[in-house]
Amino acid sequence: MFATDTGAARRNFLQHAMRISLFMRHGGALVVYVVVLVSTPRISVAGILFAGLAGAWSLYRLLTRSATPRIIAIDYAVTLAACLVLPIAASDEQVCPSTCAPIAIAGTAIASFTVFDPLLNLAMTAGVVTALAAGAAAFDGVRDPGQWVNVYYFALLWVASTLIRMLTVRVAEKVDVARAGRLAVELRQKVTAAVRDYDREQMRLLHDTVASTLLMVGTGAALSPDRVAAQARRDLRVFSEASRSPAPPADLVAALRDHASHTTTPVNYAGVTAMWLDGAMAATVAAAAREALTNVDRHSGATAVTITVYPGRIQITDDGHGFDLTRPTRGHGIADSIVARMQQLGGMAEIVTQPGQGTTVELRWPTVTSGGPAAASDPERLIERAHKGYGLALVAYGLVNLLVTVPASLRVAAYPHLQWALIVVTTVATLSAIPRVMGRIFPRARFGIVTLVIVALVQSISMPIKDLDPQLQWAEGAIGWCVLPLLLSVRLRYAVGVLAWCWVVPAVYAIIRDPAAHTIVDLGYDTASVLVAQLCALVVADVIRRSAAATSAETESHMRLTAAAQIADAVQEEYTRRYADLAATIQPLLTSLADGEPVDAETRRRAQLEYQRLRTLFDQSSSFEHVLLRELRPRVDAAQNRGIAVSVDVQGALPAMDVPTARRLARLVDQVLLAAASPARITVTAETAAVELSVMCHRGRHADLPTKSSVDDEDEFDLTTLDDTVWITVRHRLPERSTEHVRAGQPT
Repeated sequence: MFATDTGAARRNFLQHAMRISLFMRHGGALVVYVVVLVSTPRISVAGILFAGLAGAWSLYRLLTRSATPRIIAIDYAVTLAACLVLPIAASDEQVCPSTCAPIAIAGTAIASFTVFDPLLNLAMTAGVVTALAAGAAAFDGVRDPGQWVNVYYFALLWVASTLIRMLTVRVAEKVDVARAGRLAVELRQKVTAAVRDYDREQMRLLHDTVASTLLMVGTGAALSPDRVAAQARRDLRVFSEASRSPAPPADLVAALRDHASHTTTPVNYAGVTAMWLDGAMAATVAAAAREALTNVDRHSGATAVTITVYPGRIQITDDGHGFDLTRPTRGHGIADSIVARMQQLGGMAEIVTQPGQGTTVELRWPTVTSGGPAAASDPERLIERAHKGYGLALVAYGLVNLLVTVPASLRVAAYPHLQWALIVVTTVATLSAIPRVMGRIFPRARFGIVTLVIVALVQSISMPIKDLDPQLQWAEGAIGWCVLPLLLSVRLRYAVGVLAWCWVVPAVYAIIRDPAAHTIVDLGYDTASVLVAQLCALVVADVIRRSAAATSAETESHMRLTAAAQIADAVQEEYTRRYADLAATIQPLLTSLADGEPVDAETRRRAQLEYQRLRTLFDQSSSFEHVLLRELRPRVDAAQNRGIAVSVDVQGALPAMDVPTARRLARLVDQVLLAAASPARITVTAETAAVELSVMCHRGRHADLPTKSSVDDEDEFDLTTLDDTVWITVRHRLPERSTEHVRAGQPT
């Protein structure tokens, strides 16, 4: 079972969001403390000391970005202290009311707290609001309702931030659950495929090495004792290396020279003198080349063979008598050990030969890989789903904030009709972001962005100089939020520049027309509470991408480690189950040959017997590639794990069959094997227009057996019982389009 971290997406999003909240909280606070120190003439010594220390703390936090509980607690304590101290220690009613600085600090802090769990968020927010009220009351600031109007902005920001956090976390949690299920399935498939690949490669290795040696010894070929001993020592490694760990890069040319040292035909080399490849790829190509050299040795009658190595391909050319490629062969060497190996790499093997004209085997493999880890995918469409929700939330927030902000300016505007026109244009431009958020190409985001940039400039110019209060300059507080949804589809640097333009241009214009201290202070506080929040909201979109990428990379890494461990265990189990008994009889024979003992009649007889066992194993392995045998295999394994010995006999070339039919027939066999109390025998017989499946075993007491209702009406079903012996036969008729036989070794 794949034990994945079911909270990876949620955790990664919150980790990235924590950094954004830190920037919002301390970036805004640092601006406020600088404004307090620079623009408040009547600040007390205590105010200077507090603003200096708190500003230094904010700067330190921005540089270190630590997020431990102790550091967060200190952050919270500094925020509470600012709400309590600043109204008294840094007040100057001629420049700005006493609540200006603490409201700016409290607003960004409250919005940043939404990254925490809801209960903690509510508790921290309640504490800040209480401290803010207490500090204002201590200076009698509650009598200034104008400044407390700003609180609506933070309440709205808190609601929007909380909803966005809930939306994104919920999406992340659903992604975690979906990913866990998907990866569990993928892991099972990887393990199954790895075991199947291991079996195939083990069969190829046995065919190319052990079987070749046993055949030569068993047939009494004239071989020197030294060569027999060298091949036997090579073959012993096949059984000693039960599982395959990732191989380091290897020199293909060196591997080819090593394999060629076991041949009797003289080998010449041409082309490059060294070629380093990925370890697994080098081993596979070299193994395919080894089988080609073995065929040259055994069948070609050649006097010389030439190996030419090029980048991405090798040619093995002999001067033997060649052969007819169109004639069928009983062996597995070319199809399984050469062609199949190269296809497994995504390459190919091409054989050119004619009787009397020698043979050329060309092996090709891909030389261009994916080039390292690909860009992290978007698991379960996390980015798309989260971005849609986030973009729509920003559109809604921008419109609500616009409706709340503009009434004050309409009451004092010198050109109310112009203000109304600007409001309508802003609303339309904001709504134009919805198609982009939903993934449409049109309208282009640039049109809405340019429109809102122009609105920001016109609205500032149209206000009379006596009404340059930032509260009445709605372009400063509203345009940024309206343009944000349009900026989600553009580069981050460009988006930051647009936000800065929408803020800086009206601010600079206001300072030029009214360079009073209160204008600079107001703009400073508004920068801390509005622009910083807008920049953070913009970066959240990038945070969603980064958290998705980090989650994907983390999960894939965990998947690789888990898969590697489970594959190693499964391969070791498969080796023990299928090859340990084989090794127990073949290894002593190979050991005696490796020691250089003479090949007498008894040794040849043993070699012939073991070679025949291997030939039977090769044929059975080929038949298990058929879909019906693949469905039977796990059921046979399960029975053997219960102590029931099961033999499988395949007669004839099995025809093509669809997976549901094969699975249904395999489940029928499963019922019989579950009832078996002793060894069972399964026979699969191929006919012209049908497949007959029979199982014979001795059943246990009170065991349930399948009945006619377990098969289709079109299938012939026969159940015979004699004492405790059970013999069940099912004859499945094939549709007419499926009666054309295919080779049993071909996948269906």
